[in-house]
Amino acid sequence: MRKLFLLLICGFALEAHHNNIHPEIEMAINKAKHKVFRANKDVYKTMAQARKRARALGLRGIHSHGRGSEKRFMPGSTHQSYVRAVRRKKNG
Repeated sequence: MRKLFLLLICGFALEAHHNNIHPEIEMAINKAKHKVFRANKDVYKTMAQARKRARALGLRGIHSHGRGSEKRFMPGSTHQSYVRAVRRKKNG
C-alpha cells in the first residue's frame, strides 16, 4: 500500500512537472507555429477572400484565428474541415 501511494505521488509530480514548460521554450514553440500559420496561403485578411476560397474547396463557411488587427480568416467552418478538404483536393 505504501509503495502504491509513493508511486501515485511520484507520478503526479512527474505529470505536473511535464506540464510546466519554461516560458522561453513555450514562446519559441508558439513563434514557430505562428511562422507556419503565416506561411499558409489560405490565410486571408478579409472574410470575402476566405469565403471565395472555401467555395473553391467545396466548403461552406469560414473560421478565424487571432484577435483585433491580427485576426485572419480561413476557409471552412472549422480548421479541421479545412484540413480535410485540402487533403481531399491533394489526393484527387
